[in-house]
Amino acid sequence: MSNYLYGLFRLPLLLYAGWGIWLGWVISLFKWRAKIHRFKPENRESIIILMDVSASTLPFRSRLANAAESDFESYLYRVTPNSTVTFFDQKIVHEIPLHGIVNLSDALKELSGGQTNIAGALEFAITKLSTMPRPGTILLYTDGQDSFDVESVSDRMKQEGLSITVKEANNSNQETPLYKLAQLIGGQYYRI
Repeated sequence: MSNYLYGLFRLPLLLYAGWGIWLGWVISLFKWRAKIHRFKPENRESIIILMDVSASTLPFRSRLANAAESDFESYLYRVTPNSTVTFFDQKIVHEIPLHGIVNLSDALKELSGGQTNIAGALEFAITKLSTMPRPGTILLYTDGQDSFDVESVSDRMKQEGLSITVKEANNSNQETPLYKLAQLIGGQYYRI
C-alpha cells in the first residue's frame, strides 16, 4: 500500500518538474529569437570608433582603452560589417575593421603620435559614414586637446543624420568643445 501512495504522490511531482523544465526551455527559445531578431541586418548600425593616439593622450591611454574595451562588446553584434576603429593624431594613423579587434590595449601601445587633429578625424568619420547604411554613429575616445569649429562640425553631422558619443579623458571641470558638440547634435558626452 505504501508503494501505491508513494507513486500517487510522485506522479504530480514529476509532472510539475517536467512542466517547469518545458516552460524554461520555451522561455529561453523566445529570448534567443528576440536576440536574433534584434541583430538582423536591418537593425544594425554603422559605427566609426575614433581613438586619439596623439602624444597628449599618453597619460590617459589606459583610461581610454578601458572605456573603449568595455563598450566594444555591446557594439560588436549590432554593427555593420564595414564599421571600423580608426586611430588618429594629426592624421589618420591606422584603421581596423571593428570585427578584427583582438586587444585594443596592445594596439594602443604600438601607436604613438604627435599633435591632435580632432576636426580632421571627425571629418574623416563623417565622410566615411555618409556612404554607409544608416543609422550612423561616431564614438570618439580622446583627451580633447584640440580646438575646432564646433558649429561647422555639428551642422555637417546634422546634415548627414549622424549621432556622436564622446568619451573624454579630461581632469578639468570646464566645458569643452566636445561637450558642446555632443549637446548641439543631441549626442552623449562622458568624462572618463
